[in-house]
Amino acid sequence: MNEPDDDGDPQPPVAEDKHAEMPIVLMGALMVLVVTAGGVVTRGAKDEWPGRSTSAAGSPSASPSPSPSPSPSDEAAQKSAPPNLIVKTKRSARLPFDLERIAAQVSKVRGLTFEAPVRVTSLKAKAWRKLLRPNRASKRVLNQEETLLESLGLVPEGIDISEIKTKIQPSSTVGLYVPETKRLYLRVASRLPRGFREAVVAHELAHALQDQAFDTAYLRSQAVTLDHFTALSGLVEGDAIRTEGLWSNRFQSKKERRARARIGRESKRAFRAAAGNAAIAALDFYTFPYVDGLLFVRDVIDRRGMEGLNEAFLEVPYTTEAVLHPHIYFSGQGRKKPVVTEPAKGWKQAFRHRFGELEVRQIFANLGRKRATQLAAGWNGAEIRVYKPRGGTGTATAMHLVFDDRAEARQACRLIPTWFSLVALGQEVDDQVMQGATGWMARSCPEKQVDVAVAPDQRTALRLVGGYAKNAVP
Repeated sequence: MNEPDDDGDPQPPVAEDKHAEMPIVLMGALMVLVVTAGGVVTRGAKDEWPGRSTSAAGSPSASPSPSPSPSPSDEAAQKSAPPNLIVKTKRSARLPFDLERIAAQVSKVRGLTFEAPVRVTSLKAKAWRKLLRPNRASKRVLNQEETLLESLGLVPEGIDISEIKTKIQPSSTVGLYVPETKRLYLRVASRLPRGFREAVVAHELAHALQDQAFDTAYLRSQAVTLDHFTALSGLVEGDAIRTEGLWSNRFQSKKERRARARIGRESKRAFRAAAGNAAIAALDFYTFPYVDGLLFVRDVIDRRGMEGLNEAFLEVPYTTEAVLHPHIYFSGQGRKKPVVTEPAKGWKQAFRHRFGELEVRQIFANLGRKRATQLAAGWNGAEIRVYKPRGGTGTATAMHLVFDDRAEARQACRLIPTWFSLVALGQEVDDQVMQGATGWMARSCPEKQVDVAVAPDQRTALRLVGGYAKNAVP
């Protein structure tokens, strides 16, 4: 039983179930802030983005289009909207906007009906920080992610990704719908403009609609890998941000939409300032559900309409590749499992992680967006294993990538030395081995697979890529 706060409202729960181990949550407001700053969505931008018109595909116009006045039919719909879409707790009455009105508008824009009232709980700053704080399961996954990124030289040693997120989230997020509790949490006090906070509420109410229609809590619990969970988040967040954008264009003023974009730019700068060198590796990963997810949702609607979007929640994408390339989602192509080689005795496996196209793009982000995207597009299966020495310190990391064809594998193989020289100041020893600041790197490229290992010594690195390199150490 959660203890009530000083106003009598129950505290948000700290989940410990399986889905809680995934490092991404349905925390729309933070990354909505980042996304609205960007101009990064390029595939057929339509009317989903508040304050943008599309005189050129994917390009925002010089000035936002004026906000259309609600038609008589819209006003009539608002007046005839069913009551009690929202159930407020004691302190929710203090919120400075009409939740019933926004809920009715979101329902109309999305084309779904609330099956039950949404319970809203307002939290003060301390309780809000507690809600966003990673639990033990989340911290374990984040620690694994940090160990992995450090071992590959992608982030400085000792960086705390969870601390970066915690610092930014409380100041920039104002709403969070949690499917597992069927509850919308809102901050009591915020200096952010009212129009922006209303847009966040619209976004989170879109999540409530999804949960009531498709049971997103169950869908999250069925995600067995991080890549599966991330792909599902792309569908869920892409739909919510599209709904939010349509709502904003229809019911908010030009001034409110401009303020929303400004806050987005500020949030993106804050993230990069806090993350430092980790921003390159992390930003793409955390914006994926909102940028690539929106593109996926648009593609589904273009192909199959709103009915097709609703059906996508019944047959969700299970890889980030399917989200990045919707034709693969519609074809239902399967993935191949990499061939893995274990290290010599004296090492024990710390953890293993199967990952998708998005994380390949994240790992190779130092090559530049275009090259990393091209390399990742050939993904057909991948796994990373991190090993710890028995009774010693340090890590050895083996990355095994399977590609769609030999040409893509060869192209990736040729880029590995460039990548290692960028992330670890690597110097070539021969055409398969390099030595850098993070240790020794060995690579092997059999058939359609690329194996890369980074270890403290040359022998271990070579063993992790199969031990059959021409200069293999016995």
